[in-house]
Amino acid sequence: MKMRSSLANNLILLRKKYGLTQEDLAKRSGVSRRSIALYETKGINPPVNSLQKIAQALNITIEQLAGFEKNTSEIESPFASVDSRTLRRLKQILSLTPEQRHVVYTVVDSMIMKNRKE
Repeated sequence: MKMRSSLANNLILLRKKYGLTQEDLAKRSGVSRRSIALYETKGINPPVNSLQKIAQALNITIEQLAGFEKNTSEIESPFASVDSRTLRRLKQILSLTPEQRHVVYTVVDSMIMKNRKE
């Protein structure tokens, strides 16, 4: 089994950190979604101009994206392993009024409690 490159891992982690899909990142960077998918899954090394566009879209340096310069606040995140759909939902929940969020939290709490009893 081939291990992912540092670049591929960082790209996935950062994209998820910002709650972006591959399509979202493609639109922000001007790099095709297919190319981004290849960089993430096949470990294909992007040309420098694509690296630069992706790094700019993520507001980081090429060195951080490639894993040469570790900025732990950018690369490591407790949300790095959370899928982009869940991150989008969290952003949507955070945009609700406090009263609406309370309703969402109450529903989630009751579902968690029900799960614990089963």
